Amino acid sequence: MKKELLKIAKESSYAAKVRGKLERRYNDGENFLAISVWSLKEMLEKAYELGKQEGKNKAKGPHYFKGSVVLLCSVKAVFTYFI
Repeated sequence: MKKELLKIAKESSYAAKVRGKLERRYNDGENFLAISVWSLKEMLEKAYELGKQEGKNKAKGPHYFKGSVVLLCSVKAVFTYFI
């Protein structure tokens, strides 16, 4: 999933594309990127859809539960990866 999230970031944000990998560099100038709110929104929407697709393949249990888990996993994955 990390490769897919990196692809989403690079497609949605020029700053992420120029920076390359999204790993921590222990440098404020490189760790905190200027990203527009519309780019952030686009990244979150794409990550949500990615999680939703993966959730359809992996999630078990009642239908209403699957969507909640997928949403939480998608948001957690995005914030874990970007923060």
